[in-house]
Amino acid sequence: MPEIDGTETMHRIKAQPDGVNNNTPVICLTADAVSGAREEYLKQGFTDYLSKPVEGADLEASLIKYLPAEKIIISNEESEETEDDAGTGEATKLQELYSGIDSLNYSEAVKFCSNEAILEKTLETFYKSIDANAGAIENFLAGHDIKNYTIKVHALKSSARLIGAGELSAEAKYLEECGDEASEQSIKIIDERTPGLLVEYRAYKEKLSAFFATDENLPEIAPDELSEIYEAIKEFAFNFDIDSIDGIIEQARHYKIPADQAQKFEAIETAARNMDWDELNKALA
Repeated sequence: MPEIDGTETMHRIKAQPDGVNNNTPVICLTADAVSGAREEYLKQGFTDYLSKPVEGADLEASLIKYLPAEKIIISNEESEETEDDAGTGEATKLQELYSGIDSLNYSEAVKFCSNEAILEKTLETFYKSIDANAGAIENFLAGHDIKNYTIKVHALKSSARLIGAGELSAEAKYLEECGDEASEQSIKIIDERTPGLLVEYRAYKEKLSAFFATDENLPEIAPDELSEIYEAIKEFAFNFDIDSIDGIIEQARHYKIPADQAQKFEAIETAARNMDWDELNKALA
């Protein structure tokens, strides 16, 4: 069966005779965040557009906007997650981590992520993506690929904002605007300031390592078992079964991934967390 992208899928849904989803709103979820992308997707027939990584507040706002009013119940109850651990007044481990890093704002991060549980997963994704994303930004700039450079710094702007890294997010936002402008002067600014951005970004690898460092005492997974994991993820990815993929990745965390497979496994894990099926299939290839 030939692969089809999201735009073709949407067109086929809308084209079905008497299809039950002919008038269902379709929101485009994409990493294509360059200037003018939203207008192009709306022209294609999408109802709305969200760029990845998606912020919880934006997703919630879209659901409220497009779901039938009778399907929505707005709760005013406080989240079970509080800034104190179960009301004891004791700081959580995540709060302790944030208190030791001046460039991170715990209150802002919890607000953007809705609760601490989501924040911890978001922070883990941010941490594990640093090497790959920083390398991509560096490579796109070196290759004078300003379009893809701008997409990557846009994603960094959003992910840094989600974890409460305000200064990093602000710098990425500025460089994204320079990339959108793509004038001779703005590209000169990109050349001058991107190295500093990457130093700041990569510094979070060390800042967060104590919280997310892997246990060196874990047994190393056997090559045949790792191959079985890859094959299982491929099968579940074909059916867009993210829950099963998450379960397999969680099981794999009980083992140390061999050094020659670490980058591949990290790319698979990151793509799965972002539900980026194109990147997931590339990583599995």
